[in-house]
Amino acid sequence: MGSQKDIRYTEPALESVEKAQKKYKEELESIVRDQKYIPGEEFVEITASDIDRATRQVNFFSKRKSDVRGLVLEVYMVLGIVTVVLGLFYEQIRFMMQNNPTQFMLVVAGATMIAVSAISRWYFNRRQKYLSKNEKENP
Repeated sequence: MGSQKDIRYTEPALESVEKAQKKYKEELESIVRDQKYIPGEEFVEITASDIDRATRQVNFFSKRKSDVRGLVLEVYMVLGIVTVVLGLFYEQIRFMMQNNPTQFMLVVAGATMIAVSAISRWYFNRRQKYLSKNEKENP
């Protein structure tokens, strides 16, 4: 690592840190509350060991990194399906391409329309979920 430098937070950054700390505290409390729940008790006492145990259960991960990973996996799956279909019907596709190019072009155009439609639907659904999630977190 490089040399140690002073860190200065802007006001919005401090507010974001406070929100993150609050969210982290609520997550820890939820974990401990679930683990130490006793029917009839009016409160749950949280100890340092409870916090240590709960901290090991809270994972920090980059949303962007997980989104990209999910996208890559979905694209890889679609390519795999297309490869299997091409492999199963290779002779028929080759025959169609050589003997009836008009039919072949119609099949390719239809497959392209299906692919574009499916990708667009996936994209807009994902975008809508992202927007609605941000509205809930930042009213």
